[in-house]
Amino acid sequence: MPRSIAFRLAISLGCLLIATAPVATPLEYSVVYRGVFSMGQNMPIADVTLQQIREPDARSVHDLQEFVLEASSAAYPVVESLYPLRYRFRTWVTHDGNVIGFETYEKTRKRRHRLYLRNTSDSGFSRHDPGEADAASAMERLQAGELPRQIPRGALGVPPLNDLLLDRLGLLQYMRDRPLREGAEFLLPVSNGRDRLRYRVRVEKSRSLMLRGARIPAWKLRFDGFESDADGTEKPAHRAMFIWFSRDPARVPLRVDARHAIGLFRVELRDPVAYPQRVKLDAGQSSTR
Repeated sequence: MPRSIAFRLAISLGCLLIATAPVATPLEYSVVYRGVFSMGQNMPIADVTLQQIREPDARSVHDLQEFVLEASSAAYPVVESLYPLRYRFRTWVTHDGNVIGFETYEKTRKRRHRLYLRNTSDSGFSRHDPGEADAASAMERLQAGELPRQIPRGALGVPPLNDLLLDRLGLLQYMRDRPLREGAEFLLPVSNGRDRLRYRVRVEKSRSLMLRGARIPAWKLRFDGFESDADGTEKPAHRAMFIWFSRDPARVPLRVDARHAIGLFRVELRDPVAYPQRVKLDAGQSSTR
């Protein structure tokens, strides 16, 4: 699996994490690929679990929420033989959805582990090796729900917390908390840790989504990312992505569609009927699949 394909998969997986409503137990998702390498057939390639590790203390405006997503192809021998993948995404956000830091771990043919912390650089984040003492200390503070006390070398200072900047995961959390209506559009600043991007999010429609035998009222949103080249000309950062949220207050992410030149990557909630307290079915729906 070429690295560009793995990157698209990583984005589609990451889009699930922060959009999830606070839960005590992990939600489970399946990742399916359909395209030229599967001869047009659906091919399961990975399993995903996601969870909110801690809820913030409502008495503290700086107490952070922490979300974690893990993805693995361990259960799929064909993928393991060609391009085994292990991903972990972790992000820390304030009460208002502002991202303070995020961690990425990727193990495919190579291993990459990085911590990103908010700063005053053009990208809005500085990159650190979690194995270094200062970065490890900052991560410990984040995991405790606290702002980092010391700024690792290269961080360049901490911006005002009301200066909104999101990562791609934080973007989803931010949209989960917005009032939605058909045709509404949002323009939001996003960073991938290296570059600042601009995202346009449009609420495409409200409709019932058939998902594994259950009909679920859902919002369908389109996400377009834009980056600027050397002369400042804006261009698409990736193909449009589509994400379905449940229409109930929990806004559970139900499906993510990410298209690539070689096909479609789809991430779906594995069993919506197993989460009745978080996914409201259409009236008259039974629990049979």
